[in-house]
Amino acid sequence: MDSTYLEIRRRDGLRSVSRARLGGFTLVEMLITVVVLAVLVALAVPNMQDALRKRRVIAAGEAIYGQVQFARSEAIKSSQNVSVVVTTASPWSVAVGGNATVTAGNYPGVSIAAAPATTLTFDGVRGLRSAPAVGAGNETITLTLGAYQLAVEVGVVGRVKLCTPAGATAVGRYPAC
Repeated sequence: MDSTYLEIRRRDGLRSVSRARLGGFTLVEMLITVVVLAVLVALAVPNMQDALRKRRVIAAGEAIYGQVQFARSEAIKSSQNVSVVVTTASPWSVAVGGNATVTAGNYPGVSIAAAPATTLTFDGVRGLRSAPAVGAGNETITLTLGAYQLAVEVGVVGRVKLCTPAGATAVGRYPAC
């Protein structure tokens, strides 16, 4: 046999394999693999950034929702009024009992707006919203990042819910406000 071939014994017989074929990938095969991977990454990056924006708005909304629910339950538990203060100036924050528990630093790029007021107070008897005044309707805290919006809505009777504002791009399973 020629020295360029390697003899490999198998049960079913003798087989010759070229040394060049045992060496690995060719340069052309490697370049094709790199180009395919680059195209896949280029397609995936915008979708990933979009998903991260959605997730950041959802996380901020759920954190504020949790703090408002906590304030309501603390008001009922302690039989005292408990307030939630929403600071919309940059950097924004949401504070319960004077402690800023949700802040802009935790959710970069997310902006906040509160309407009609920036302070919610729950009464200590039934957990009803006592401020702003009942005649003002629902209190809404809206979170925005790019085209995505999510609202934390507090009803007159103290019910807290997450919803998608009218005309906004939905960020998940949340119904329209």
